[in-house]
Order: sequence, then C-alpha cells, then structure tokens
Amino acid sequence: MISNCPHCKKELNLSSVHKSKIEAAVLKQPGKPLKFSCPNCKKPIEISSKDIDQGGKNKKPVNEQKEPNRKKNNQSVQPEGSIESNSEGKSTEANETRESPKQEGVPPKKKNAPELPKPVNPPPPPPEPPDISWLKSGKLDEKEVIEDIPTAIIMMPEGRARDSVAETMEEFNYQLFFPKDAAQVIGKMRFKDFAAAVYHPAFEGTSLAESRFHKHISNLPMVKRRYMFYILIGPEFQTLYDLEALAYSANIVVNEAESDNVNIILKKARNDYDTLFGPFINILKAHGKR
Repeated sequence: MISNCPHCKKELNLSSVHKSKIEAAVLKQPGKPLKFSCPNCKKPIEISSKDIDQGGKNKKPVNEQKEPNRKKNNQSVQPEGSIESNSEGKSTEANETRESPKQEGVPPKKKNAPELPKPVNPPPPPPEPPDISWLKSGKLDEKEVIEDIPTAIIMMPEGRARDSVAETMEEFNYQLFFPKDAAQVIGKMRFKDFAAAVYHPAFEGTSLAESRFHKHISNLPMVKRRYMFYILIGPEFQTLYDLEALAYSANIVVNEAESDNVNIILKKARNDYDTLFGPFINILKAHGKR
C-alpha cells in the first residue's frame, strides 16, 4: 500500500480505517484506478489494484471506529468515490451526500438550460361585449328575447343587394349581425353559435380562395358547421347550383343578379335543407349528440 505522495514525497499518514476503505474501493472495481488528492500538495494520487497487497483481497473492511491516540495535526483523506458511514450506520456514497436528494420521476435540472422560444402568434384578444342593436327594432317580445334567438351574419358591401338579403333574413325571424371585418366575426364565433351566414367575397376585397372568413367556415368542426346555413352570393356564382355549393362548402350559392328574388330562393333552399338534414339532426338529438 502506498504510504508517501509520489509528488511531494511526504508521508500520507493514512489510518488503518482509510487504508481499508481504499483497498475495498479499488478491489471493488479492478482495472480502474482510484483517485484522491494529497492532503499536503493537493495533487492527484492514483492507486490501482497492483499497488495493494494480494492478501488484501481476502481482507474484510475494518469498521469505522474512532482512534483514541490520533494526532490532532493529522489530516484525514477522503478519496473520491469512497464509501463513508453516517450517524445511523448506513453506507452512502460521498458524492451523493454533497448533492440534493433525488426524487423519483423528476428529471435532474440542467445547468444553463436554454430558454424556451416565445410563441410566434400573440394570444387572442378578449371577446367583445354582446351586440344588442337588434333591441332597437322593437319586433321581439319578451318571450322571444329570453329564448336563444337565431342570429344571421351579413357580410356584404352596402347597397341594394345587401338590403334585399337583410330584409329577407328578418322575415325568417333572424336577428342580424353586420360585422365590421372578418376578424370581428371570427372572434365572436369562438363563443357564440350563428344560425346563418351570408357572405359576398367583395366584403373582404379579395377572392374567395384568399378570404379569411371563408377559410374559417370551411374548417369549422362539423359539430358547429352542420347547424349553420351558409350562403354565398356574388357575380361569379350560379344560382342554386348544388354542385358548385358543395365545392365551396356552402349550403347554397346565389348570383348577385338574383338578389331581388332571394326571398323565394331562400325558401326553396331551406326546404331542401330541412328535407335532407332534418331526420339526421333529429336522430343526433335523440341520442344526446350534436
């Protein structure tokens, strides 16, 4: 067993207890040297299995006891990775005593962990207060106000066509909502269900393919979409052309030139809609689904 530091040549003054610990730690991992610092020069000292007497393999480690004749000036050496005893007599790793206790299921904290990137999209704005402009019409009695009155979105440029559509929707007992832009109505749709929507591509000043509102309607989940009657009106559509309406995810399409006849057109379209989807919706409601 080594007794002097190979660097400063001074005596290590290792007690029998520390020698036994060093022997046990080295023999426990044959072929791997044990490193510890010299108490005098602080330089690392390596001890391998060949530096220990062959008889040391069969020796049991000596229990840690206090030596009554230990000199006050002797400095104890704690080799790295050695085993020490606590007050209860249980063996613990020296390195583990210097670390905080590990918790099961909790990954260790990484030092200098990179900050998570901030979200690119800002959080949505809070919903606006409800629109009660329909109260000024005076056409709804107290019973109708208490119930959930179906609301129709009118997104058309101002003019004769919009006036004709609005008058027809009021005859079908819809309360009307005229949003100022697509962002406003999309924000409201997160908290309110609309029964109908009439959309003209000129409202957003772009094509239907680039329309923000039309994309939102086309991607609505079916639990909401099947209860909304979506009408597309404009000069590029063929009135009551079902195949064209299906291609645009709408219920009906109306040519702008037929806006004066929208009352009759809407009555026919609503009748066809109720005939086609009415039984299916009734079955869903009977099973407690939407």
